[in-house]
Amino acid sequence: MPIASIPLSLIKKIDNISIINIRAVADSPVDISAPNSANASHIAVAPQTNHWVLYLETKGSKSIRLDPTPGADMSMILVVTQEENAYSKTAIKRVSSPAPGI
Repeated sequence: MPIASIPLSLIKKIDNISIINIRAVADSPVDISAPNSANASHIAVAPQTNHWVLYLETKGSKSIRLDPTPGADMSMILVVTQEENAYSKTAIKRVSSPAPGI
């Protein structure tokens, strides 16, 4: 999986970051195909999926967000960002695991 984006500020300090918790977080389901797409016209209810993201919680209730995002031709790219929160507060499902010292 190619990595699409890592902020330079995160690259410079990644070796000194301790992970204290790992969270898999799901957002609300969304339609797989757009309502006006050609293959959605004959479907009464569009199929849905939700999007899962990993949050690596660091000290101070901040996190590193690992977001596998669909790319061209069903490939995946990984977008890495640093967040000011431990995880998304709008999540509908969270699964956590302590990770002291990682």
